[in-house]
Amino acid sequence: MTRLRFDMEQVAGLARHSRAVPERRMTIAQRAKIYGEDRCATLQPGEERLAPPCLWLVKDEGIYLMSPGIHPDPGSGDRPTRPPVAYADGFDPTRDDRMAVWDRARDAVGGDDFAEAVPLEWVDAALAARSPEFVLDFGLDAIGLLLPAGPPRHPDASPTH
Repeated sequence: MTRLRFDMEQVAGLARHSRAVPERRMTIAQRAKIYGEDRCATLQPGEERLAPPCLWLVKDEGIYLMSPGIHPDPGSGDRPTRPPVAYADGFDPTRDDRMAVWDRARDAVGGDDFAEAVPLEWVDAALAARSPEFVLDFGLDAIGLLLPAGPPRHPDASPTH
């Protein structure tokens, strides 16, 4: 089991983006659920309007969450741009050595690149719990949300003894 920690403010912003845009990309698993296994590898006409709001947990050069929302780059007409991402702590190739991050990501979640849908209800639950970070447990056959056990401590509070 690997614990992935993300900045809650960044994740909340990605969730707002996913909810706000009218069109989103789908993962292969989302396509399979709607269109069936035989048609899941091919983009289907109009599918971007069927994709539910969610976040994607992605592993490629690092590990990050992103909104699958499609939005045009204001300076390039209708051409979509890559939306912002929230990297998991320790898995950001823009902050650390790329090869070291790639090795850590492979060791943490496996060697294959992937995108898995994360329900926005999980973000809502973490926000409702006033969690200071968004924490996912990544296992061999499941991804789960980890919420704080008790009320969150205020960052300025001194530790109790």
